[in-house]
Amino acid sequence: MRYRTNNEGTGYKGRDHDRPIKPEAEHFEHCPVCGQDFDMRDLGQVLHHAEPEHQPLEPVS
Repeated sequence: MRYRTNNEGTGYKGRDHDRPIKPEAEHFEHCPVCGQDFDMRDLGQVLHHAEPEHQPLEPVS
């Protein structure tokens, strides 16, 4: 069952998680093979950069 946070009808109060939110820059890694920065939250980018010999990904606008 999924609860809404701070729902006055049910009395459920949302709360913060244990650690603070990371800055956006901390989600990116620099690939030593192709030199491109990639988002570690995107599995497709991670798997692409895990290959030993790969080219940089095309930017998506």
